[in-house]
Amino acid sequence: MARVKKVVVYMPDDLLVEIDAEADRTGASRSAVMRDFTYAALRRRRVNRATEMRVLLDHIGPRGGNAAEWVKQMRPRDPGSRLWTFAEYDARRRLIQALR
Repeated sequence: MARVKKVVVYMPDDLLVEIDAEADRTGASRSAVMRDFTYAALRRRRVNRATEMRVLLDHIGPRGGNAAEWVKQMRPRDPGSRLWTFAEYDARRRLIQALR
C-alpha cells in the first residue's frame, strides 16, 4: 500500500452504522471499507465525467455548435465551489439524459 495519512472525518451516525455493518460483513476494518468506497466513488466519478464529455462531443455541430452553452449549464454556479446544489445536479443530470 502507498504511504497513508490519518484523517478525521465527521459523519452522521446512520452512515457510520452502514460502514460498520459492511466492515463486519466483509471482515475488513472500518478504514478499509471507507477507503474502498472512496476509491469506487472516485472511479465512478471519472467514468461519469468521461461519459458526459462524450455525450457533449457527440452533439457538437459545425464550429462547435452550442457546446459552450452546454458546458456552462453543467458547471457549478459558484465559481469558488466545485460542488453543485441539488437543483444544479438535477438540472445537469436531466441535460445529459436529454442529450443521450
